[in-house]
Amino acid sequence: PAPTPAPVAPGTGSGHVVEEALDPSHYAYDGAYGPAHWGEVNPAWSMCSKGTSQSPIDLMAADAQTLPADSDITPLTMAHFQDVGMYLPDTDKNTFKNRAFVSFNGHAITTSSPLASYFIHKTAWYQLLQFHFHTPSEHRFEGFASDAEIHMVHQTLAGSLAVIGIMVDEGPTSPPFIQDLFRALPSTSSGPQQFTLNITQMLTDIGVPASPTSFYTYAGSLTTPPCSEKVHWIVLRKKITMQAAHITALKNIMKSNARPVQPRNGRTVYAAT
Repeated sequence: PAPTPAPVAPGTGSGHVVEEALDPSHYAYDGAYGPAHWGEVNPAWSMCSKGTSQSPIDLMAADAQTLPADSDITPLTMAHFQDVGMYLPDTDKNTFKNRAFVSFNGHAITTSSPLASYFIHKTAWYQLLQFHFHTPSEHRFEGFASDAEIHMVHQTLAGSLAVIGIMVDEGPTSPPFIQDLFRALPSTSSGPQQFTLNITQMLTDIGVPASPTSFYTYAGSLTTPPCSEKVHWIVLRKKITMQAAHITALKNIMKSNARPVQPRNGRTVYAAT
């Protein structure tokens, strides 16, 4: 029989370029796997390119409508959150009281807690699944990005998603929960590292007060594949600060992991004051 031909390297031999198949489980923030191509990499991510209510968006005060007085959107106060850890006594048996785990999953620094924390929105209770970071911010205020953004991802038992976004600018100090997190932060992808996290203190640190705080809210999507829509977004209008060393550490680990702003497509943005 004729000898088996030697393999032909892509782009050589017959003159036909052989394209490398895309890995449908991988996404990135630039190149062939970047945000502009997420919808092409995996058919299950088609909403990333075809969706009409995508996030993030540019939030502008002049375009936002005042939240109606009879709206079912819940004001954001400390009374609308429940931290299970608060009700546990301080004993050796409560190993996970005020404990959380932080890891870098290759895309974002992500934190989760074994104890439940909830907030009420539109008459439904949402459980905190995790919070993670983006650098720079994904949402913009008046066309300008902040140095970072924190996303607190919540879900109801029925699967409805709500995300609280916190914009972060460089400043002289970082809140206590950030300082505790960075003491445990891994420098590369690794297993979860335990650190101290008091959710009630964290809410205070990000500016959730006893009286209603101001925020933007709109109907959007996840900002990473599969870019699922029908996500309730609540973006706090008051920013927090993080010291330069902490923001630099985020950038060194995650690089740039912000999806570009998406078209509003006529969506209404409400401003609660």
